[in-house]
Amino acid sequence: MPPKELDMNIARYYMSVKHNTTNKDLESWTLKGMQCSIKRYLSDKDFPHDIMTDKLFNISREMLRDKGVDLKEKGLGNRAKRADPFTRDEIQMIYQKQLLGSGKSRNLKALTDLMSADLSVKQIVLLSLAKIVYISPCQQGESL
Repeated sequence: MPPKELDMNIARYYMSVKHNTTNKDLESWTLKGMQCSIKRYLSDKDFPHDIMTDKLFNISREMLRDKGVDLKEKGLGNRAKRADPFTRDEIQMIYQKQLLGSGKSRNLKALTDLMSADLSVKQIVLLSLAKIVYISPCQQGESL
């Protein structure tokens, strides 16, 4: 396949690709990973051009960049699950409530109950703290 035709096909692919089970848009980093996979596949087949740098593939690169901007505007490129550091007060509360360390097993159970939710680690821990603070005194009549 000539490079210009391949460039157009890759651009169309970026424009139309969706998640195979949910049919939702993919995150921009996923598309970037696909670009790297296509490049690796082509280089393994001794393709003489680099789709990431060669001028012949500027349409697909522009499409990928534009798609990334569009996805970020939709909230799919902002890495919602990225690491969000705890504050000193939050860390202190985690240890005070024995969520970390040698705490009681029900604290771990409260944490694992929240793990199935689509939340960041910080959100899970903070929700778990709220659940422990609210439920524990009522369950056993004791404080953590």
